[in-house]
Formats: sequence, structure tokens, C-alpha cells
Amino acid sequence: MPLPVGLALRPVTQRRPVTARYPPQVFDSMLRECFSGKNKTLRSLLLKPSAVRRAVFRASPGGQQGRRATSSSRSGVDEEEAAAMRSRLDRCLEQTGLHDARPNAMPLESFLELYGASTEQGIVWGPGGA
Repeated sequence: MPLPVGLALRPVTQRRPVTARYPPQVFDSMLRECFSGKNKTLRSLLLKPSAVRRAVFRASPGGQQGRRATSSSRSGVDEEEAAAMRSRLDRCLEQTGLHDARPNAMPLESFLELYGASTEQGIVWGPGGA
């Protein structure tokens, strides 16, 4: 029996679960950071001063309890630490080729690639994650 016009069959491919390699809470923290602006590129979202300071707080010993995060210049973040974190974030974007990508137009695989590259750079996105 012929199929009706406009009906297409697509093969179903089973995806392997990603929760084992990517803890859900940590991955969610990264996604929240990526979608924190309206329709901005990842570069402008992740390299803005407030995002860099949050990354420094998460990476510091004791995590967010070790320092108090504020949006002022008295946030306790050393300029050298901020510059180093900014460089790591920039390398991560460069490695994945996502500098000019907009999160609302990215497939899931790109976010997974970004997460993997960022963990290689030692960037901490959320509680209990690397």
C-alpha cells in the first residue's frame, strides 16, 4: 500500500543516556548561564564580567561559601583570577567553535560538547560538578 503524500518515515535512533557523564544539576547550571541573556552569543554571555566572577567563585576552594558574590568591584575577585578564568572560558569557546553561536539555535549535542570542553579546562558550573 503506498504511503500518503507528505508522510515520511524516519529511522528511530536510540540515544545513549547522558546523565552518567553529565550530572543533571551541574549541566542545568551551565544551561542557565548560557540562557541568561535574551538572544546573545555565547561569547558575550560567558565572558561578561558578572559571569566570569561567578565562575571564579565556583572554582575557588570552598566554592560559593568561600567568598561572597556581589556585582560590585569589591566582590573579592582578584583581577588576575578573573583574567585567567576569562581566558579559560574563551579557550573553551574557541575549542568548540561556539563563539558566535546563540543558545536558542544550538542543538543538544553542542551544549554537551561545550560542557565537555569546559570540564577539561577545569571550569565548575554547579554544585558537585567539575
